[in-house]
Amino acid sequence: MQAQDYNARVRRLGEPGFDLWDRDVLRPMLAATPACGLAAGSPGDLLALLGQIDQQKTDYQIVERYTRRWTGRPLRQVAIESAVVANRLRDSRRTDLAATVALAALRAAVCQPAEPGSAELARSVRLLHAAYATRLLDRYEDAASSSMDLVREIAPSFIHLTYPVFCLRLAEVWGLLGIAPDVDDVTAGRARRATTTLLKHQPGAAHPISDNWAASMIPAVLSLHAEDPSALDNYLRAVTRWVADAYDTGLGLAPVGASPTEEATHFLGPELEHIEIATSATSYAAAVLLDLAVAANLPETYEFILNELLAAGAKPTFTVADETRAQWGAARDGLTLIPVVRYSESWTGSGRQAEHHVGDDTSGIAAWDAVALSTLPRSRHPWWALRQLMT
Repeated sequence: MQAQDYNARVRRLGEPGFDLWDRDVLRPMLAATPACGLAAGSPGDLLALLGQIDQQKTDYQIVERYTRRWTGRPLRQVAIESAVVANRLRDSRRTDLAATVALAALRAAVCQPAEPGSAELARSVRLLHAAYATRLLDRYEDAASSSMDLVREIAPSFIHLTYPVFCLRLAEVWGLLGIAPDVDDVTAGRARRATTTLLKHQPGAAHPISDNWAASMIPAVLSLHAEDPSALDNYLRAVTRWVADAYDTGLGLAPVGASPTEEATHFLGPELEHIEIATSATSYAAAVLLDLAVAANLPETYEFILNELLAAGAKPTFTVADETRAQWGAARDGLTLIPVVRYSESWTGSGRQAEHHVGDDTSGIAAWDAVALSTLPRSRHPWWALRQLMT
């Protein structure tokens, strides 16, 4: 108001005035070019990340590691910076990573619950994730029923690697959209049906190339359970056969945290014959498969998974986390690794087949948030949320 009065006064005096932009004018300008909101700072790391995005040299791990710093940054800065990064990723045809950025911003809000605006930011970035997930749904929904159609859509190089990765990325993003509580019923229903179609008709969705992709199966199976519970057994058994074969006849799966190069080397074998790679003995994917079978109350499927994996030498491993300290992958405190999880050999009927099948939520967040945030570290999952969302 003072600026308007001053502008009017100088114009009456015949002096040069200036243009005033109200919020309705500024809002679309900021939305179109959100980086202007960071003009007062010196975001060198941000500019480096944006350069990598423009050069198509970024991947999930680069983006997730960069966003860990947001858990200790002012939430207003997080909101602007996440918009900048997500917008650039979307423009670079990496909408899947833009959806990951939205979850990283949710992590920042959840880890700073006492900060002003945390609830508003959390609500906004949930909707942002849904928007990017819907964009992927619009783009690939029609190709979900045919592996050839999907391969033509993505036109991948190194198809044996990129095809299963792409399938599981879609399954993860669509799965989260299908069970999101704040999404309209029509969109959520489309996402659940697309996820179900993908898991039924795309072999790549049952072929995780490393333990990094076990996390993708969790929201996918939760969505499948909500849409077509009868299809759970076939999918879990298909993944089990794939994982067991990897350990029985190959090097097993590369562990969580493996780089894309390490994934490829572990999956395809070393480029030179004289290079030896140690066979992995433990598997987070094994723990995910068993926990999903228990959460879905599938005793015969559970016993099949356990017998197949143990026979192949795949030992389930799991990380128990106090996320109030571990911050969903942003910190290394509050973590307890269970190198080999001891699952009951037969179905107990109590809903407890392993030691970590106890306890309730202590983080105080919603089940969807917990599952969504667990896709960031990719090394653990909230057992209580699986049970709650499958009840």
